[in-house]
Amino acid sequence: YFYPDLPRNYQITQYERPLALGGHLDVGTLRVNLQRIHLEEDAGRSRCTSGQSTLVDLNRAGSPLMEIVTQPDLENGDQARIWLSRLRQLLRYLDVCDGDMEKGSLRCDANVGLVGNHELAAPWVELKNLNSFKAVAQAVNFEIRRLGLKIEKGELLSRETRAWNSRTRQTTLLRHKEEAAQYRYYPEPDLPLLVIEPQQLEDVASDLPELPAVRENRLVQNFGISASDAVTFCRSRNLADYFETCVHALARHTGQKTIESGPLASGWILTQVLGAVQGRDEEIPSLSLSPQNLAEVLFLLDSGKIKRTRTRQIIEHILASSDGVCIADLAKTLGEKDGQNAAFLDDLCDRVLGENSLKVEQFNAGKSGLLNYFVGQVMSRCGGRLEAEKIRKKLLKKLKIKK
Repeated sequence: YFYPDLPRNYQITQYERPLALGGHLDVGTLRVNLQRIHLEEDAGRSRCTSGQSTLVDLNRAGSPLMEIVTQPDLENGDQARIWLSRLRQLLRYLDVCDGDMEKGSLRCDANVGLVGNHELAAPWVELKNLNSFKAVAQAVNFEIRRLGLKIEKGELLSRETRAWNSRTRQTTLLRHKEEAAQYRYYPEPDLPLLVIEPQQLEDVASDLPELPAVRENRLVQNFGISASDAVTFCRSRNLADYFETCVHALARHTGQKTIESGPLASGWILTQVLGAVQGRDEEIPSLSLSPQNLAEVLFLLDSGKIKRTRTRQIIEHILASSDGVCIADLAKTLGEKDGQNAAFLDDLCDRVLGENSLKVEQFNAGKSGLLNYFVGQVMSRCGGRLEAEKIRKKLLKKLKIKK
């Protein structure tokens, strides 16, 4: 057959001899059985323009593609989204691909059909152009409703290939689906059989990393964190490795067990570290704040040498710096700056109150709104360098004394 994105007119695919048969992947109580995993060559990419034209990108045409075919064990688009997220996590852990759907590293075609005894319910529809998990969920749920309405009206269903339009949130007909015989499968004479020896399988199995579900359970048991936090940490190897390295380093500093050090490290990583990379886990290894650095800062917090505010300041300073820092020296320097700021604030407050003795009397007489005036005067004189809340507290303390 001819399609613009496959100009050679045929596609090489493993049909009679797939790479793998069977297996399953679970998400909680949801089990999805796999039918087969096979290799085939990728097609090009078609993209419709705003006018009547279609652009074709052939850069990826002919490159290897692994297709994972599941059994019809999913009941709606929401289940499909959850299961696909788990599949992508596994593929990333195994370094199969980066899982970026927008770049085409991971793609999904969804087959949707209604089951039951109704004579019209058998044909299924294939959905294309699903380039995000959100699109998968919306498209599948839309198609379930569309097929159901057609059956209610007594209309015949047909096997179709349909495209999802994320703007209108509807599917549109691309073509009617071919039967297997119409694909005209035949052996590719230039390719020999792919033979995988048992020893090769054993070597690959022995080389596999700890898989996400197993790691999640271990983090809950050994690091004292919640199941939901464990799921977050295990969404990528970069994030999980950072967390574990930090906890082990913190445990060495404190002499505690990892189950005692885990919750402290967890809270700061989920806020400060993930905030620094804005959720882009692939950037974690390049952070200037190493897990060992973070463990050292958290040890100072845990031992009472610094407060939470100072901890946050040190972490933010390291994240903003491209050079290595001595954390003990940094904590001392920030402390000295705070001391200087405290003396500076004390002097400013005295001057503002001294120059506004009449307003001070009015404040003490019950005109409490004047506090904002005093805060504004101090803020103006310090050029906004000091925090308004600290100014407010210092003024209230001095005004109380003046009473």
